[in-house]
Amino acid sequence: MAAPALTSPGGPSRDDPSRDDPSQSGPSRGRGDCRSPGTNLSPVKTGVVSAGGQVNIQGAGRVRLQGSFMSWGTVRGMTIRVEDRRGDGMLRVGAACIPFKRVTKADGTRTRVAVANAPRERFLIDGTDIRVDLSGRGSLAIAITGSGSGVLDGVGTFTVNNGSPQSWPLKPIDLALAPAN
Repeated sequence: MAAPALTSPGGPSRDDPSRDDPSQSGPSRGRGDCRSPGTNLSPVKTGVVSAGGQVNIQGAGRVRLQGSFMSWGTVRGMTIRVEDRRGDGMLRVGAACIPFKRVTKADGTRTRVAVANAPRERFLIDGTDIRVDLSGRGSLAIAITGSGSGVLDGVGTFTVNNGSPQSWPLKPIDLALAPAN
């Protein structure tokens, strides 16, 4: 699979048929970065295969990801939850930056969490130690580049690196997002 091409600021228009195919467009940060001032992040460089694996996913069900990556695409009627364990994560849905809230987990560790409930828009997620959960009764078309792992549970297709498109199996599978050779 070829590396995603970057679009001009603002991304594809709503009338652009490629807007539901994340492999046809890349992330846009035309309206500034959602991160806190002073955040020092070396973002994953899209289009650089050595930065890690590349995955395109389309379907409906639940997608869980963790690692250091950038993900963008379109989601309809699903909840996006991002847990930022390092403090440099970002979640943008449409033109809005979704704020992170500090939470203390049951084991006493502190983390930051951002949630977007049932958006019907394009999104961008970026971070160096994040966990992402996309779930609900809607659909998604996303691209991911970076390193980490994921689990698909539902119905759809996915492509890893230069591989052939595959169907989501009837049971959850582990999806390794590893550096491409």
